Amino acid sequence: MDKRTLLAVDDAEINRKILSKLFSNDFDVLEACDGKEALDVINEHDGNIDIIVLDIIMPEYDGFYFLEKIKETEFASIPVVIATTDNSPEAENRLLDLGATDLIYKPFNPQNAVKKVNAILARYEAENQRIKSTASSLEDRHSIVMRQTNTFSAEYNFLTGKTFIDPEYSNYVHRDFCNIDIFDPTTMIGLIYRPDLDAVISFLNLGDIHETIQKYINIRILTDNNIYEWFRLALTIHIENGIKTRAILTFNNINNEMEAIKKLEIFSSIDRLTKIPNRNTFVEKTQTIIEANPETKFAIVRFDIESFKIINQLFGTSEGDSILKFIAVKLQEIIEPIKNGTYCRITSDLFAFSIPYESEELLNSIIDTLVAAVKMYPLNFDITLSFGIYIAENSEYSVRHMLDRAGVAQKATKNNYKSHVSYFDEALREQEEIEITIVSEMKRALENGEFKIYLQPKVDMRTGEIIGSEALVRWVHPEKGLISPRSFIPIFENNGFITELDYYIFATVSKQLDKWRSEGIPILPVSVNVSRADLYDPNLFPNIVKIVDTYNIPHEFIEFELTESSFISDNHKLVELTYNLQKGGFHVLMDDFGSGYSSLNSLKDIKVDVLKIDINFLPTSTSDERAGKILTSVVSMANALDLKVVVEGVETRDQADFLISIGAYEAQGYYFFRPMPVEEYEVALKKQLEAKK
Repeated sequence: MDKRTLLAVDDAEINRKILSKLFSNDFDVLEACDGKEALDVINEHDGNIDIIVLDIIMPEYDGFYFLEKIKETEFASIPVVIATTDNSPEAENRLLDLGATDLIYKPFNPQNAVKKVNAILARYEAENQRIKSTASSLEDRHSIVMRQTNTFSAEYNFLTGKTFIDPEYSNYVHRDFCNIDIFDPTTMIGLIYRPDLDAVISFLNLGDIHETIQKYINIRILTDNNIYEWFRLALTIHIENGIKTRAILTFNNINNEMEAIKKLEIFSSIDRLTKIPNRNTFVEKTQTIIEANPETKFAIVRFDIESFKIINQLFGTSEGDSILKFIAVKLQEIIEPIKNGTYCRITSDLFAFSIPYESEELLNSIIDTLVAAVKMYPLNFDITLSFGIYIAENSEYSVRHMLDRAGVAQKATKNNYKSHVSYFDEALREQEEIEITIVSEMKRALENGEFKIYLQPKVDMRTGEIIGSEALVRWVHPEKGLISPRSFIPIFENNGFITELDYYIFATVSKQLDKWRSEGIPILPVSVNVSRADLYDPNLFPNIVKIVDTYNIPHEFIEFELTESSFISDNHKLVELTYNLQKGGFHVLMDDFGSGYSSLNSLKDIKVDVLKIDINFLPTSTSDERAGKILTSVVSMANALDLKVVVEGVETRDQADFLISIGAYEAQGYYFFRPMPVEEYEVALKKQLEAKK
């Protein structure tokens, strides 16, 4: 049996490859990078696609755009399955209302995803069969349906030269329809809206046809209300033995539909909150302008509000929305008068504009005008804007790519108090190329075992004895050598690959513990880091248990470190994960304690087992009494809460002695051990065992 066809739509190539691999056994898998390309693929294959798996959040033509546009096509009946990370009932209801058939959740459970998609398709095909089987019983209801659907028809018999006109026409058309020759458009003058007449003449020109055809056109016809309304005219020509026998014309009043589409086009082109153009409109319009002016340089500018989340927290989201509307008005006032200027709100507090680039001074003056206008907003808070700029000298890149480059430049302004404007330059271009290379190689690197586990021992400072370790990842590239985690971890966190890497680390650590046990080396606890992105995997905890239990490792020997920033951002998910881990016999550590602004509040909500105190809490010298008192208080509080303390970043003997004096005994740091390959860690353990004999 021939394979059915599945279309995978996702802007991330890695996600498309995952989908292709998941469904390749049951389907021929086609790919598209956004909603617009998906529609093109469907048209190229004449709608011969059995099911679509669609990502919603895509940078340019997102899933909402696709769901809206496919409704307007003859392929609207193709089932669409949404692949999303949001499993809330509200999101599910919204997507189903937009026309989605069903949902599957990221990250994918391969077996469940395949079963669900096949089940959805089987259900859809069964329903189609049921509809077909009952179609014949509906023929006698034809006239009722015609009235209820605002439809009438006409039939011309080529063999007899006679025409049948459905009397229902009198309910719609302004003049006597019976005197019209449906193949002589000149008899329709006055009935058909004149600008549509040429299209109708072309539509009704049958030419030299030899097989049954069916085609459609939307035209405006004078109705009994003496106004022109939209009708969809469908023409079917029947051919028997090479001879034309019948022509059937169906007129369906679609005026309400066309009005709704017009409103939807307007609605889909603007941002709902600010009423200025949205991202899609900006991209399309700017792309057209740039391509029409190949000799002109353009400045693509992205900007947002520094600390906008804090504004919402302090003054409420209603005030935050008012600020966004104010910025939108000022942006419109400044950019609208500039020839070939475009602007939009991208999302949240992120805006963009494009203007012809004449000079840096002129562009800076426009930015200064916008900044000055925003400073006038009546709020007892310093509203600061940060800008990223990309100068496009040609149309080599898409506007979406240009926006991304402006975004890269904008990142360089974050936490930079000297300048809030940054241009995309050669250094940023090189960094972008590095990131592209990392993303292109990450999957291969994981498959080839290039990611290595390094262990940094934890010690009892009173004895210097190793009491456990933290697992850290290093990328040992076959050509570039050791790649710093700072170069790839942030990228993996942004594109979601970090979850796949974390599972690899969990498995590698479990396997290593099993190896030591089989070799008679006493095993000590190893802590592994849980990334914030992992929290959105609904199967995180069961997958952890499955991995660890595969190697039959007692749960107390695997510890999980959660950064304090995660506690701040995803509290409810962490509460659930921490509870499940502790109930399952694992220990939970709060990493980087003290680096966030709500450390104590986090401790109140989530009962961790161990605090890892951030290096920034350590006194810089033995004379730093203020820092010492703060650290003493934290250790005292932890002891009172029956929490173990591990201090990170101990680099001197003085620091170690001070920590011991205040009751903090466990630490990590270069004074004791640097992160090391597993083989070196084994040597250190064996030396420790020998010393005890």
